[in-house]
Amino acid sequence: MGGRSVQLDVPRVESRDLFGSQMAARSDWFDAACRQTRENPVALKLFDRLWAVWRKRFTFPVLARNVKDGGEGLQKSIGYSPGAAAWVGQGGSLRQDGVANIVFGIPESKASGPRSKTN
Repeated sequence: MGGRSVQLDVPRVESRDLFGSQMAARSDWFDAACRQTRENPVALKLFDRLWAVWRKRFTFPVLARNVKDGGEGLQKSIGYSPGAAAWVGQGGSLRQDGVANIVFGIPESKASGPRSKTN
């Protein structure tokens, strides 16, 4: 059976930008013998188990700022690690691959307040 994969991208640095990692699961796969797309929920269950442990290493949310129009908003589904917080504290930027107009930051209340108990 195919289609049972969980993918974790590795963070990378370009100049002063730290590009975040992303975790994803793929549960569908193409069965060449039948020429059909099939579903296998095992990857989704594995993702849920891994994410339950992994998410404890992050603080949520991040502040997303549009560099073109200046709009800002909290992204509750995106978190940051203590290393990412240190990167921002030293003047670096948090970015996402493929999203050139958005820069992520740490909300003021998180930057000066106590760390979350999930870290």
